[in-house]
Amino acid sequence: MTDLVFSSIAEQEVVEAVRHYESEVEGLGIAFLDKLEIAISDVKHFPLASRILQDGYRRKLLPRFPYGIIFRIEDDRIFVLAVMHLKRKPYYWLD
Repeated sequence: MTDLVFSSIAEQEVVEAVRHYESEVEGLGIAFLDKLEIAISDVKHFPLASRILQDGYRRKLLPRFPYGIIFRIEDDRIFVLAVMHLKRKPYYWLD
């Protein structure tokens, strides 16, 4: 199994998404985390199955939620750059 490392930006995006969804409907933030966990598992086990975007970065979509995991496969790990909302500022992570 491959090590998976989140950037501080990606970690913050997850926290903000959970807070947002919990403020909308109790339990929805937990549902978001559940879907994120499934997507992360897919990335760890099948990293090459995700769509290539740019500069070696790939995107894994989350089921049910409009989010994507932006990651790059490195020598000994998978680096998660962002957990981005798909409708807000696409490609902001390139900066």
